[in-house]
Amino acid sequence: MVSEYETELKKYNTPNLIVRLVLRAYTQKICTILREIAPRKMLDAGCGPGFLMKEVSACTNAEIYGIDVLESSVKHAKKLCPKAKVFLSSLYSLPFKANYFDTVLCSEVLEHLDEPEKALSELKRVSGRYCIVCVPYEPFFSIANLLRLQYLKSLGSYPGHIHRWGKKSFRQLLSGYFSEVKIKKSSVWLIGVCKK
Repeated sequence: MVSEYETELKKYNTPNLIVRLVLRAYTQKICTILREIAPRKMLDAGCGPGFLMKEVSACTNAEIYGIDVLESSVKHAKKLCPKAKVFLSSLYSLPFKANYFDTVLCSEVLEHLDEPEKALSELKRVSGRYCIVCVPYEPFFSIANLLRLQYLKSLGSYPGHIHRWGKKSFRQLLSGYFSEVKIKKSSVWLIGVCKK
């Protein structure tokens, strides 16, 4: 079976031009949001091998931190983003004080977790101002996979995704933790811009 680390490497290094363009639009949307809120100290929670963290570090002047549960991802992220401070850690128990970051980014992680609510509590705890939380926009994410002839046995649903959110259910989830929630879209992703 292919690891999450290998899947991320494959996704961001794909030769498929359409997938690359969709990913580029997604990262640009996140960078646009970050330029608007101008973080000074930011955490990429669940940074994976660091591809999004690299884009984020290029579009902000923030001091960047990253965490991931996979040692292979942490090693790759450190190489890809040498200025970032990257640690091995779980989203369920972040090694930072309350309000340590003014902004926390969590992209394509919650759908993999057994307890996304517990992770959201931790993200809120370490964020002093904003949380940007991104998840696949269902059912469109699965439909796009089917159109690419991917994950056919699971009807386009990525095997590691144990939660699926549409716009309304994602807003409801985030509203239980944050005082202000704005939902933005980027093709097959939902981006929750949340204020404490």
